Amino acid sequence: MTARPHRRLVLFLDGTWNKDDADHPPTNIVRMREILKIGVDEALAQAPPRPSATSGSSATGSFIVEDGRLVEYVVYYDRGVGTGAWLDPIKGGVFGRGLGRNIRQAYRFLSEHYAEGDEIYVFGFSRGAFTARSLVGYLYAIGLLKPRSCTPENERRAWRHYRRKPQDRYCAEWFAFEPFVFDRKALRIACLGVFDTVGALGVPLSPFRIANAERYAFHNTELSSIVDVSLHAVAIDECRRPFEAALWQRPKFKRDERARVEQVWFPGAHADIGGGYADWTRDDPSRTGRAELALAWMIARVNALTPGLHFARFEEAGRQPLRIDLPAAVGAMIHRPWHSITRFRRAARSINQIPPLPQRGMRAVGAMPHADPIHEAVHIGALALLARPGGVPYEGDTGATPYRPVNLVAALPAIAATYRAADAALWQAWAPFVRRLPDGTVSEPELCVVDWDGTRIAPSRTAGDPGGLSVLRLLPAKPEALGLPHHGTPPKGRTVVTAAC
Repeated sequence: MTARPHRRLVLFLDGTWNKDDADHPPTNIVRMREILKIGVDEALAQAPPRPSATSGSSATGSFIVEDGRLVEYVVYYDRGVGTGAWLDPIKGGVFGRGLGRNIRQAYRFLSEHYAEGDEIYVFGFSRGAFTARSLVGYLYAIGLLKPRSCTPENERRAWRHYRRKPQDRYCAEWFAFEPFVFDRKALRIACLGVFDTVGALGVPLSPFRIANAERYAFHNTELSSIVDVSLHAVAIDECRRPFEAALWQRPKFKRDERARVEQVWFPGAHADIGGGYADWTRDDPSRTGRAELALAWMIARVNALTPGLHFARFEEAGRQPLRIDLPAAVGAMIHRPWHSITRFRRAARSINQIPPLPQRGMRAVGAMPHADPIHEAVHIGALALLARPGGVPYEGDTGATPYRPVNLVAALPAIAATYRAADAALWQAWAPFVRRLPDGTVSEPELCVVDWDGTRIAPSRTAGDPGGLSVLRLLPAKPEALGLPHHGTPPKGRTVVTAAC
């Protein structure tokens, strides 16, 4: 029996009422799984390894040769809560039942297949994103039980420990698990990538939300020091009040130099980001959905920031699921779920902790006292919609409407201030709408823009690279027409400070 291969354990956790079958348009989670499968098959075809028996668990993954070593992919897919028969869509979708079960199943999968030195990647959408982040919190709280130690009794004890509030957990219990778990210092998550985490679990009625908040308050979905790369794609245009985005915030009194965090705002509603509206499996250009923007960004950043998964390359024309058309995705319809309700009682998510412009019937959500946003950015596709001639189609409307979401408009002065060094003339139009300190210093929080390739656009210009000029050119030429508050003429002679995007 030969030595055990290095493993990449990849977990795909889908959202509420989303599952991989012919009756449901596939989400970005399903699409990522399929793109990974194609990429691994292509790598296998180029350098097929010799089949050999390996020690370890009974995983039946895909083997490839990489840098002279044998690498095995072991993939786990979970359909999410509310995808069973009969009453399960109600119990799981409305009440959130099954969430704990899904977290524990994923935990047991890792326990069975993991060995020290393996790579772990976790991806999720909607409540699958909540599940993914809670799974990481579970691992952080107690560690990962070794296969022989992951008995039903030990796992129940570990789960009870996690369910307690951090201040109520017993140190002795944590130390008692030490012989049964893998080395806690060595356990790392290579990447946690999530699409539009819904903190309130998406429950539509207030009494249910309150009950769920009490039921699931113990879940730790904060940034974790055991994660190397944390990626979050967030919806600008999700206006359902229960679907408040659960953004990561900068931890107070904690610091981890190894961690890389990126949170990017995309145009569209909840499933416009995570998928589930447009069916990319059908060979019909009209089925293109704007979820491709977030999908392309997620895969690009995983490839750039992690040891690397073998995702296949996108193709402008060709086979599915690799075919992607970003220009078509930018112009795709923006959906309005629950529009009969949200037209009178809607929410606007706060971008970078900036309050949205006030509007009748609208409630600002997501702004938290004393919160420090961490690495939030806006995708250039959202700015492209601001400048799009004729506007954008919205679900239920005839024709197109100018794209002016109140939360994005409120954040535009911060974007302009971030890129003000790129062009003095374009900056002057925005300068009166930027908040300042009494001495005239700009006090807007830095808010960067992410380019089509997933990288942040540099604030200043260089030879051959327009940098921030490309951002300023996409901003509306007349900010006074947007309803932004006027903060007065800025003092002359102030030094322009370059942002650090």
